[in-house]
Amino acid sequence: MIAITIIVPIYNQAKYLKKCLDSLIIQEPKNIEFLLINDGSTDNSLSIMKEYAIKDHRFRIYSQENKGVVAARQKGLDIAKGQWISWVDPDDWIEPDTFNVILSKINNTNSDIVRFGGNIYDYNSEKFILKESIGINALLSKEAIERWGLYDSYIYMEAGLHLLCIRNDFIKRNNIRFSNSRIGEDYCFTFLCYIMSSSITYMQDKLYNYVRYDNSLINKKTDENSNYINNIDCAYNYLLNNNLLEKKQLFWNEYLINAAGACFLYIPQKSHKYRNIINKLKRFFRSRNSWNEFKKRSALRTNTYIYEFYERLFSIRTVGLHGKAKHTIISILGIQIKIRKENNNGSITI
Repeated sequence: MIAITIIVPIYNQAKYLKKCLDSLIIQEPKNIEFLLINDGSTDNSLSIMKEYAIKDHRFRIYSQENKGVVAARQKGLDIAKGQWISWVDPDDWIEPDTFNVILSKINNTNSDIVRFGGNIYDYNSEKFILKESIGINALLSKEAIERWGLYDSYIYMEAGLHLLCIRNDFIKRNNIRFSNSRIGEDYCFTFLCYIMSSSITYMQDKLYNYVRYDNSLINKKTDENSNYINNIDCAYNYLLNNNLLEKKQLFWNEYLINAAGACFLYIPQKSHKYRNIINKLKRFFRSRNSWNEFKKRSALRTNTYIYEFYERLFSIRTVGLHGKAKHTIISILGIQIKIRKENNNGSITI
């Protein structure tokens, strides 16, 4: 029986593919499969896939006409044989012990989702620019998820499909599918998985290496990103069709505000599609007051960034526990000075 299916959607990635597949082929577990979805590649990608499939029977190739990454991921999900599903993008790579670590966790949990950490690698500088860990090893129950909501806890963080391992039967049972969006296509999918799950297990282990490129759509403001709103349509229609809008109102409100903010982030204001996006967004807010609340929170978010910038230039703050000051940190032009008062003799240490 296959424990985990790892889905890799591939379209014209011959330049990076070998590094990705090299990180897969060295994984030790024999009860996993690597499902390579060839999305109509016209370069040497398919030949590379076949090369690895000959070396290792765990590689399985499925070819289709070019339909985009959403269709490729969905096809992989439809034909996956594993009890659990994970995803790897063809220009990223994973750590050598990734699936040993994940298997040890899923064999001892009743959760629907296992969430782990990862690193962000900048392609141009050839350096890691962020090493992300969830910060905790924990099990969050359905009650905890509903009590805290998505954005006031460790639950949501970022969409991060590549940082998840999800039960296959859970996805099928709840009929969760990918949205038809060219950017952030996993945003709705992961949101629905989170809010429908009975519990989520978190791991501190940093197992996935995500490569960031300057030419990524998510790093640009462009008209092409206007279909990001499809992520909102996807979530709304799912909740509506399953009579869950009222029951999941807390989650929906938070998701809507954050997804709507992302629409403005990725679409240029001078674009002729910008006004159309605003009009579409307004229909999701039930009243004028809720729309004004969204605008207020968006402005607050922008002001928060400005505040944080100035705080880095100059600030004075006291750090301590239970109201007792331990030390003072003074920031001047980005330089931090820590001052600590010794309790026994009143001396000051810098």
